[in-house]
Amino acid sequence: MKKLGLALAALVALNVSAFADLIVINKKDLVPVSASEMQNKYFQESIKPIIGQPLFKKATFYEADIVAKVDPRTYNSTQAIIQKIYSDKSNYVYYKQVLILTSDGKRAKLSTLSCEIASFDKKGYLCGGTADHNYSIK
Repeated sequence: MKKLGLALAALVALNVSAFADLIVINKKDLVPVSASEMQNKYFQESIKPIIGQPLFKKATFYEADIVAKVDPRTYNSTQAIIQKIYSDKSNYVYYKQVLILTSDGKRAKLSTLSCEIASFDKKGYLCGGTADHNYSIK
């Protein structure tokens, strides 16, 4: 629970200056998140805190695989963290790594969306995301 709270705080703290001097990703190389994934209730719950931010009100979501090509070190390190933290199915019901483009389409952040089991919540889970790394879009 504490991890999720910290992750949500990191999302709130994100601002435009965090995108300066970044690795560039070509927009034509991006693959949109599938429509079925976008309809997933856990995906929908996970993105609520993100799209509530002014910079991401009209965000678009893409598969994170492109990051493996343009920034393999970051991709590999985030994958290792994902395997360590989210592999315990007794704590998490959902996780997905995505690339989230800002409303203006010029910047993006690599983010891990997740839903943690929370017995104290009436839904039974608590969702959010982490801001793992930022990129510039060309």
